[in-house]
Amino acid sequence: IFTGSLPSMSSAEEVIPVEKEFMLDEIVVTSSRIDNKKVDMPNSISVVTAEDLKNLKVKNLDEAFIKIPGIYVPRLSGIGSTTSQIAMRGVNAANSTAVMVNGQKINDSYNGSVTWSSIPVDLVERVEVLRGPASSIYGSGAMGGVVNIITKDLNKNTGSVSISYGTHGMQNHRFFYNAAINDRFSMAFNYEKKKTKGYVTDPAISKTYIAGSVENYTNKGKKNYIIGNKGKRQWDENSYGIRAKYKFDDAKSMEISALKNEYEYYYSQPTSYVGHDVVKKYGTYFSTPGEKAMNLYSLNYKDTKNGWNAILGYNDQYKQHDTSISKATDSSKPNTRVFADIYKNFSLSSKDRSVAGIYFSRDKMDAQVYKLSNRFDSDTKNGSARNKSFAAYINNIHDFNDRWKLNLGLRYDRWNSEGKILLPKKTDIIHYPSKSFDYVSPSIALEYKPNETSGAYISWGKAFEAPSMYRMYSSSYSSGIYNIGNPDLKPQKVTNYEIGYKATLNGKSDVALSVFHAEYTDLLYKNNIGMVDGMNASRYENAGKAEANGYELELNHRFNQNMSAFLNYTYQNSRIKECVKDSEKNKLVTAVPKHIFRSGITYNDTKWHSTLLGEYVSKRFGSADNSDVVNEVHGSYDPYFIMNLNIGYHFNKNCDLTFAVNNIFDRGYFNYYNPEGRTFEAVLTYNF
Repeated sequence: IFTGSLPSMSSAEEVIPVEKEFMLDEIVVTSSRIDNKKVDMPNSISVVTAEDLKNLKVKNLDEAFIKIPGIYVPRLSGIGSTTSQIAMRGVNAANSTAVMVNGQKINDSYNGSVTWSSIPVDLVERVEVLRGPASSIYGSGAMGGVVNIITKDLNKNTGSVSISYGTHGMQNHRFFYNAAINDRFSMAFNYEKKKTKGYVTDPAISKTYIAGSVENYTNKGKKNYIIGNKGKRQWDENSYGIRAKYKFDDAKSMEISALKNEYEYYYSQPTSYVGHDVVKKYGTYFSTPGEKAMNLYSLNYKDTKNGWNAILGYNDQYKQHDTSISKATDSSKPNTRVFADIYKNFSLSSKDRSVAGIYFSRDKMDAQVYKLSNRFDSDTKNGSARNKSFAAYINNIHDFNDRWKLNLGLRYDRWNSEGKILLPKKTDIIHYPSKSFDYVSPSIALEYKPNETSGAYISWGKAFEAPSMYRMYSSSYSSGIYNIGNPDLKPQKVTNYEIGYKATLNGKSDVALSVFHAEYTDLLYKNNIGMVDGMNASRYENAGKAEANGYELELNHRFNQNMSAFLNYTYQNSRIKECVKDSEKNKLVTAVPKHIFRSGITYNDTKWHSTLLGEYVSKRFGSADNSDVVNEVHGSYDPYFIMNLNIGYHFNKNCDLTFAVNNIFDRGYFNYYNPEGRTFEAVLTYNF
């Protein structure tokens, strides 16, 4: 599913974008698993195409979301960032948005995280982003929405080699090759290498003054002192992929694919402002190295004539380590998922198009915490879990006439979980019995189309998110607090109301507007539970309610064959309504920006191409009571506006050189970590 290549150019004229009826004529599949024009779908969905990815010159796929309203993925520390939090529709957890490749969910089974850098950008045909609850089709984990990455088909011999170098020793080298062996059988291969020497992201901080230190403040206004830094955060990543496709006939085909991704991050020698001998005395000079490795396997069978589809997959995240030098521990969290999703497209009548299917998955997690002095002690197991899920679903689109459509969806999920956990300073592992729950996710949407190029809709739906195995069965130490698993957690739920309008104007411009109101109950909420075995402890509880109100505006315009532009704006007012502490009531949900504004303009002719981008993100908060109001300090989430530019030259139909500069005006701000500032990159690409 992850292999592919850039298409080769057969003539110089292919460099020029083809003038078209723009974006709303695109066929999308994510909304209902029924092929449909985007203008005909009664929901908020946006598409990033392969052409967009090429123009944006993104290194990691999440960078392409600048073209889409309503989704925010913070990259806190440049190319070496491991964060996978997604903010969409007022929720911010990794497990709240389903991320898929060709229908295979790639959120890990431990806490729902996604390694965005593992997805080779050049093989992607398009990315469909469905905003708003989608459990009626996709079940748990689609409470905020769905990101579906669709790869290019294998239909001809083509390949690409790309070499890039940039600031901080950044390297990004890629190779892709598609081989059409004959009319029935084709294969593809890919390899990608990403590496950077990094930059200083973390200061070393002391609560007390030391001669030579620099006076500073916390994000809550308390005075502290910078006594140095932890060194440059470095990154090394490798990805390998292979895919094979066999066509039984014009209607039936089967694809088998495998991806291997592995990365590690670490820090260079720390720097002290107060004398090198102090480094040995302060654990704050040292930071956590780590690594992750995973294999993704899938089998995808399609029978377009009879409407049958089957997706079988196995996600094996066999290595995930986070080392705490100051606590002399190493945590390992291997986890796996095996799943099957089988569905059929059919017609109940001449006015109905339907899809029905069944889904099964089994997740497994084993979390361990070792003392570094006793790395192979098997008695240090921290927690383990086994989850099973079964679901059946159906969706139907009924055409009353050319103007009115009704979309009905219904899904039943049964979820089962069992596990065990080792509490801090305990020697006995506590086994928890199996528990299960049932959930029904309905959805209904009505669309009115006054003409072929516009449509308005109103929708209602319910969705849920099962608690991750990390929150239920894994305990960890962070920032002086032990976070303890809570096996009694229930799913959090949402009811969503939405109205929207989308239209194509004069065949040149697309505009889309959606307004939503979401009510969240049984919100998973981290609560301080006091002292446990002499330590300050917290755990997640179903202790909250929240509301999110907002709107999303999207505009795309093509001036002519060579120049196009876009802008989008997101307003989301997501606030806690019921909580553990009174000080947190009516506060903004953490890590969710209230305002996001983005715009860009692209030029492309037979010789030159260029893209200029701008992005504004408003203040975010890291604490539930929104007390972290001080900006421009380590740990703060500052509002920021940055601009990026790339300029390139086509030497011929095969060879291209691009020069890019990010954060043109070198804006300084903190996104918890200190960002990179202005960076440069040169990219040479050859297609064959």
